[in-house]
Amino acid sequence: CQDDLAAPDGSVVTTHHSAADISLLLEKISALIVPEYGENLDHPAFAISVADDLSIDCHSSSLFRILYNLSVNAAHAIAAHYGGHIELTAVRDGSNIRFVIADNGPGLPKHIIDHLYPRIDRPEPAGKRIGYGLMSAVGLAKKLQGTLHVIKSSPSGTTFCLVLPETPG
Repeated sequence: CQDDLAAPDGSVVTTHHSAADISLLLEKISALIVPEYGENLDHPAFAISVADDLSIDCHSSSLFRILYNLSVNAAHAIAAHYGGHIELTAVRDGSNIRFVIADNGPGLPKHIIDHLYPRIDRPEPAGKRIGYGLMSAVGLAKKLQGTLHVIKSSPSGTTFCLVLPETPG
């Protein structure tokens, strides 16, 4: 993906991303994470699938941060689980692009799911840590006019879905 540029008025300029750009972005994320967690990951550790008909206009670094944060969380989840794998997919869903990040780790603890969308100023529950990477991903998804949801969390893994408009309104 291209780097994002700021307009003279300081607003963020979005860039157009083709399916090839999205594939490259996901490959970069995989290349950053595999060296750190590779010994516990299946090969290929990341299964990447991008539909050919995709294109999206969005802020490159925000999209990268969301997908990277979710991928790092998935890698942490499977770090102690030899044979772990992470699937990153991107498909068209009407006028939206749906990114799915799935792992075969132990699932998210209930206290994380319960507090996935906390107000930033709400204190963390006593003795419970809410990951800032996940909170950041939720906030960035909203800034990109999208949504981020847990689709599944069980002892067999966690699946997140990020839905972004193909063209912001």
